[in-house]
Amino acid sequence: MLKLFVFYWCILAAYAVKADFEQFYQSAGEEYLVCDLRVRKFNRTASVLNGTIHVLINANDSVTFSTDIFHSPLGNQQFNHYPVKIPTSGVCTFKDHIHQHYPKVAELIVNLPGPGECPITIRQMYVFDQLFPSDFVPAVTRPGLWKLLIKGFLNDVQALEYYLFVKITANEHSLI
Repeated sequence: MLKLFVFYWCILAAYAVKADFEQFYQSAGEEYLVCDLRVRKFNRTASVLNGTIHVLINANDSVTFSTDIFHSPLGNQQFNHYPVKIPTSGVCTFKDHIHQHYPKVAELIVNLPGPGECPITIRQMYVFDQLFPSDFVPAVTRPGLWKLLIKGFLNDVQALEYYLFVKITANEHSLI
């Protein structure tokens, strides 16, 4: 029994991952939503996300978001399209899904509208020196650099575009 227990923890430790923000930038849609977010070093050891999100229009489910995920195994910006997708949904539906299934992610953003609050009104939301929630990433995620492309559509016309880069590494110091 002890051997089985030790084997189990060794396997879990081998698959534990650590996720760090690398970069965030907005390439389109500043007339609707301005993400003044930046990734910076915190305490010389961790990368954190910090800044303000300015919502400039009232948004309901007519604003939809889709994602594409890319992976660079060597972290050298040579990305391969990854066949995993986060389902396309309206902004209110997506926000409610985050509140319901990923409450730790919802807690990262100050002044995020609550569950069931729709439309999202004009406001400012804040992210104060937040680490990437590593428990959000499945333990079997491959190491490397990951790029998440987020596209926003207003009445079926692309209006927003954001890029989020996250570095995934094996976490040798924790046993899940």
